Amino acid sequence: MRWITTTYLRQWADQRDSQGTVPLLVRRLIRATIGTIDKIQFPAGDAVYTRGWDGELQCKSATEFIPLGDSYWEFSSEQKIGTKVEEDYSKRSDKTPKNIRKSSTYVFVTPRKWDGKKDWIKKKQEEDKWADVRLYDAVDLEDWIEQAPAVGSWLSKEIGRSSDYGVLSAIDYWNEWENNTRPPLIPEVVIAGRQEQNDKIIEWFKGPASKLDLKAFSIEESIAFLLAVTDTSDNSLKDDFFSRCIIVKTVEAFRELIYNRSHLILIKDFDDEAPIGTATQRGHYVYVPVSPENTSNPEALSLPRLGLNEFINALMKMGLSEDVANSLSKETGRSLTVLRRKIGIDKIQPVWVISRAIDVLIPILMFGRWSEKSDRDKDVLSKIYGDSYDNYISQLNRWLYATDSPIMKIGNSWRLISPYDAFYLLSPYITKQKLDKFREIVIEVLSTYNPVLDIEPDKRYMASILGKKPEFSGWIREGVAQFLILTALYGKDTITNSISNSQGWVDNVIGEILEKADGKRWNSLSEVLPLIAEASPKVFVDAVAKSLSAENKPVMDMFINTDNPLFFSSPHTNILWALEGIAWNPEMLGQVTLILGQMADLDPDTDSNQVNRPLNSLIDIYRHWYLQTFANVKQRMACIDLLLKHNDQIGWELLIKLLPTNQGTAMNTHRPRWRKDKDDFNRRPSMQEEIEFVTFIVDRILININSNGAKWSQVISNFNNLPMGEKVKIVNILEQDINNVTEDTQILRNEIRSLLSRHKSFKDHGWALPGQMLSKFDLFYNKLEPKDLINRYSWLFDSDYPDIPEGLDFEEPNKKTDKIEEYRINALKTIFDKSDYKDIIKLVENVKFPWIVGIITGTTIVNDSELEKEIHLCLNSDSQDKINYFARGYVNQKYSIDGINYVRETSSISIINKWPNNMVLSFFFALPEKIEIWKELEKHNNDVMKVYWERCLARFYFSDKESIEYGVSKLKEANRPYAALEILSHTKNEIDLNTLYSTAERIITSECIEIDKNRIHEYDISKVLEKLDRGSFEKAKIALLEWHFLPILSSHYSKRPPKYLHEEMADSPEFFSEIVRWTFKPEEDFDEKEETLTKEQIMNRVRNGLDLLKSWRSVPGLQKDGSIDKDHLINWLRESQRICLQNHREKVCDICIGELLSSLIKEKDNKIEIHSILGDLLEEVVNDNIEHGIFIGVLNQRSTTVRGAFEGGKPEYKLRDLYQEYSDRLNTQFPRLVKVLKDLSEYYEIMAKREDEESNRREMEY
Repeated sequence: MRWITTTYLRQWADQRDSQGTVPLLVRRLIRATIGTIDKIQFPAGDAVYTRGWDGELQCKSATEFIPLGDSYWEFSSEQKIGTKVEEDYSKRSDKTPKNIRKSSTYVFVTPRKWDGKKDWIKKKQEEDKWADVRLYDAVDLEDWIEQAPAVGSWLSKEIGRSSDYGVLSAIDYWNEWENNTRPPLIPEVVIAGRQEQNDKIIEWFKGPASKLDLKAFSIEESIAFLLAVTDTSDNSLKDDFFSRCIIVKTVEAFRELIYNRSHLILIKDFDDEAPIGTATQRGHYVYVPVSPENTSNPEALSLPRLGLNEFINALMKMGLSEDVANSLSKETGRSLTVLRRKIGIDKIQPVWVISRAIDVLIPILMFGRWSEKSDRDKDVLSKIYGDSYDNYISQLNRWLYATDSPIMKIGNSWRLISPYDAFYLLSPYITKQKLDKFREIVIEVLSTYNPVLDIEPDKRYMASILGKKPEFSGWIREGVAQFLILTALYGKDTITNSISNSQGWVDNVIGEILEKADGKRWNSLSEVLPLIAEASPKVFVDAVAKSLSAENKPVMDMFINTDNPLFFSSPHTNILWALEGIAWNPEMLGQVTLILGQMADLDPDTDSNQVNRPLNSLIDIYRHWYLQTFANVKQRMACIDLLLKHNDQIGWELLIKLLPTNQGTAMNTHRPRWRKDKDDFNRRPSMQEEIEFVTFIVDRILININSNGAKWSQVISNFNNLPMGEKVKIVNILEQDINNVTEDTQILRNEIRSLLSRHKSFKDHGWALPGQMLSKFDLFYNKLEPKDLINRYSWLFDSDYPDIPEGLDFEEPNKKTDKIEEYRINALKTIFDKSDYKDIIKLVENVKFPWIVGIITGTTIVNDSELEKEIHLCLNSDSQDKINYFARGYVNQKYSIDGINYVRETSSISIINKWPNNMVLSFFFALPEKIEIWKELEKHNNDVMKVYWERCLARFYFSDKESIEYGVSKLKEANRPYAALEILSHTKNEIDLNTLYSTAERIITSECIEIDKNRIHEYDISKVLEKLDRGSFEKAKIALLEWHFLPILSSHYSKRPPKYLHEEMADSPEFFSEIVRWTFKPEEDFDEKEETLTKEQIMNRVRNGLDLLKSWRSVPGLQKDGSIDKDHLINWLRESQRICLQNHREKVCDICIGELLSSLIKEKDNKIEIHSILGDLLEEVVNDNIEHGIFIGVLNQRSTTVRGAFEGGKPEYKLRDLYQEYSDRLNTQFPRLVKVLKDLSEYYEIMAKREDEESNRREMEY
């Protein structure tokens, strides 16, 4: 093919841009006509005017036009070419060192024709200044271009010459394709989420010449993907590719091009058969785009749907906002074809709009999606279509794999790829009859009661097991709601022949569904409420308001309390999301605010940890620094005033929550999927807007504060983060109001004290309030001081570290605690001096930490017999009473000061005065748990001793050895082996192993006090067994402990497995067989002798057996070096099978053995490791059940996987490939092991596809 003639080149040389384009032309010709290039540097365009050579090249091979080794190039389009040639040659020769010239070629290129070319070349070669001298003019370039069709096609377009040869250069195709939209598409859009296919394209291009088939959603997308991949690759590969790649439109052009001497990249863009084999044999790469309906090539590389995040990021890279990018993702279904139709300049309708497909596609347009698992879904589809469901699907299937198909199938679910695109293209063809029929169906679908609601909320996760499921699938319910939204928004432009008012038609449908809705209807609609609200916001809001005004308020039935949030989420979250979605509309914000305020008032679980509560929705909507409504500042302020007028309590709570915070967090409210009045969901407020709103909030707070101390305290608790102007305003108003505050004065005083303490403690920090303002708070604090001493000082005993109004020294902890103690001591002295001990008792009743009052009393007041007697009496109170805590605090402090003498004296008094046992016990419970205390305890009667050891905390882990041994013995006597064993597991002292064992054994053999049973954990048992292990204790006894504690040892948190039980099973087929017998029932109707065990004992034995078999991974015959004694293993296996056969448990025995042998297969670091013995063993044993057990065991080895929401089955595909590769390696060597590996590979493929389907379903929702 002769693309460019000499005449064309000469004419082009007269154009101004030729000077900058000639280097680019030559660079592409070089890349198109030689394989390996070591160095190439040919600046083009404006870069041609930089200093230095016009081109530098280094090649280890040569062609007709490309010299071997180093060559230096000069270019010119000037008319006086002879003069220019001579000037450049002389200048370059003079400036280039001789050693470089003698090993290099000088090349001059011009697009003009020069008759003096041959003479000049001959003359210069004879001068022998360079190793070689060449000059290429228009005639040479014409010949060279003929060898490079891709370059020729490109240049012909570049210089304005058409070339109708049935080809198009890749550069021209890509430029046309990406510039047919506004804004122009970028390659990142095409390759979004397709990195694996991207890498395979690069790998193909870097390999030997071959054919590559790539199936995409259209031929155009397949070609665009190849070009996008190379356009984003490194410059060398990109330049090389585009210099050699050409799109071939006809078989004739293809046949001609395959005989080109250069190695081309041919993109086959025609339907006829082509000599592809000949092309690849001659060194050409052939790329075959495959349409989706083409099923003749299952080996073709297939493009997945564009990745969600990558697609959105690529659109944003094009200059679109995040909101617009998200909208396009949803509206186009991430289909390139739909995207190009949406933002394209030339909007060509797809074939399915201009064909007979319309009647088939109208039903899926109206239903949007459905599940083939639901018979009712299929029923309503057939009603709309007017024929059986099977006949409908047979027609629909024709379009499933069509080019630019509007539909897709994920597993058993059908859906539209782009509901928006399909609606605009198909809805004009919807007849009134179809719409009337759909109206009946949608009311039926959305009004149907959900039988899952008959189940208790905490058990609804078991609905499928209990045989309860909705009549219609969630998919079809969402689909019809989505159609209602699209009709409401866009029907006025498209369904004009069927309805005159599309929003009115939708309002009518939704109104009928919500009219007189009871609690069951609201709950049944829960999951689609956000969509229903979006379809008909006004009707929805009116319906909710009407329900709230009804006597029984049925909509509030959606608020369900649950004690099991892990498995149940209250349905009310969906109605909150629905209202949040409507709140984006400024016109609806006021109504939504009143409704949410009313719901917050009626909220039955305001203390719930669940974030989705009505008040939180209000807070998120109105948060000043994170806008979640399109309402402006004035509109938002007006709506808050409306709420304050109708619901002042919720209005007040909202105002307080809207005050600025230091580290605020915000939850995204629900955003409408289709109904967007604006596209700036992520708009940030201006500084002026924030200031105006915060000022408004503070003003409304001060208007509604009503001299209430509790309200003032809420304001002061949020004082720090306010602008200084607002702080001054608040202080001034409080100064005027302080004398009017009569309610909750101490709540306010406490908050002021906290503020004073914080700011005075850190007075040198920049955020601390100025001294003048703190002085005013000092004044407020003093004005609020109670006259009553109890009220004045109780705050000192309400926390471990109370706020001190003069501030604390946090840099020196001792000074801080000393200051607090000083305040407490002074307080008690003041109370005691002005009254007597009775007021101290009153103080105790009024504080949260009476223990501290006792400690300070013991420190402060000494030698007061009346107080001492009163405290003794306090010991006789109930142990949970505050005065009892107070008395014990006093006793503990007196012991700290006076030591054991205090204990002896008081103990003697108790004996002399015959204290009740309860008083004596309170006294000793207040004291540390140690031997010297217990010796005094022994002087009291046995009843006191017995109750003490039954009820004491038993926390003496770090006591001396004597105390440990004594205390443990007493705990065991008191039937508290759990507490005793916990202490023995923690102590650092050397403990007699028999004591350790007997304590653990006691748990097994006796009924223990219930309060201690939760004290033993995995760590404690592991430590006890490790101590017995280190002491070489009798293994059989340790194994007995292992059996009892199996539920603990088998947990994920246990670091010590039941190793002696495992060893026994590996050594004894009899023991293994007995475990199997205990754990599993006989496999046939066998009348087994009934055991004399309780049902609970049998169940415990079954549980332990399952735990033991599950945790056992030490194969019989396993040696220390990892090898396995095969004879030992075979003998053990045969004997186990023999005994289990006698016990009628043959099959389950084999499966258990298989699960054990599965430990010989390990998935580790993305590879499979299989013990060398397994293949031989399976060939010798030949047992399907064992192999099935291996299969189960390998699957059970895999822990829970954590993956991204849209990752799909990538982990499972990797495992599929690993098992397949390993089975291929084994080939025919071990056929039974190969079968197991192939079963695993097939299983992981099934699981991978299932994960892909779930991922695709989720991804298509975004």
